[in-house]
Amino acid sequence: MNAEPAFFSTRIAEARRFCRDLSPPRHEDLRVVCGGYEQCRSDYRIERRSFPFYAVELVARGAGQLRLDGPTVPLLPGLAFTYGPGVPHRIVADAQQPPGKYFVDFVGRAAGRRLCQLGLAPGTIRRLADPRHAIHLLDALLDFGASPAASADSVCARLLDALLELIAHAPQASPHHPNYAFATFDRCRRFIEHHWAELRSTRDIAAACHLDPAYLCRLFRRYAHTTPGRYLLRVRMAEAAARLEAPGAMVKTVAAELGFDDPFHFSRAFKRVLGIPPARLLGLPAPRSRRRHR
Repeated sequence: MNAEPAFFSTRIAEARRFCRDLSPPRHEDLRVVCGGYEQCRSDYRIERRSFPFYAVELVARGAGQLRLDGPTVPLLPGLAFTYGPGVPHRIVADAQQPPGKYFVDFVGRAAGRRLCQLGLAPGTIRRLADPRHAIHLLDALLDFGASPAASADSVCARLLDALLELIAHAPQASPHHPNYAFATFDRCRRFIEHHWAELRSTRDIAAACHLDPAYLCRLFRRYAHTTPGRYLLRVRMAEAAARLEAPGAMVKTVAAELGFDDPFHFSRAFKRVLGIPPARLLGLPAPRSRRRHR
């Protein structure tokens, strides 16, 4: 196993963590780079403006506060959340009941697209009604993550994909008559993921889903802790990142395919969402921004 990276927290009472190759081959679709279980101390605090990998975390016990590019929410058992490049996040322990939580960090040319396909785009928060099955998968992933076996990377990737599927489709713990409201949100979320190329704004989404724009925004703030417009942009940028991984891809061409007339506007949006300029995926220096003439 590799040495623990600097971004692993030291404010931990006990931990079971592993670290594999932090710079795996770029051609792989999904690759787990590290993960673990952490019993946090009362002074545990993580605050980052971005992160180099995609990540999914699950709270097993305890309490605290979580903020993911939006309002602060309680950190409770069963809470699952994702973040990654370009997603600010803050996790603070409750001094009386510090949380115990699992985390998995991963990369891959299909990682961002897979998260969006499942409705788990970076910045998503879900609370599982029964997290036991997810915890079983995470415990198995930790076992294989620490294994020197040649097949360990492949098994970890499969376990991660199963975990993401489970989080996406498991019953959610939502208060105040969740069935109709959550079903409506989930219908709109899936519509965005399947028809993102035809949509440009919150009003487009609301009209296509036959909802009032204000009500649509309330649904997304309640269940996804973001706006419909931001969610749409995340889905489009995840698709852009996947296309830029293709051999011979060009920023200008991908920008046009996604409906951006101005490649500089596309590059700014890409960096704002994913934290890196699109040129970096191609191994090129970032283009200079245009000068504004007075």
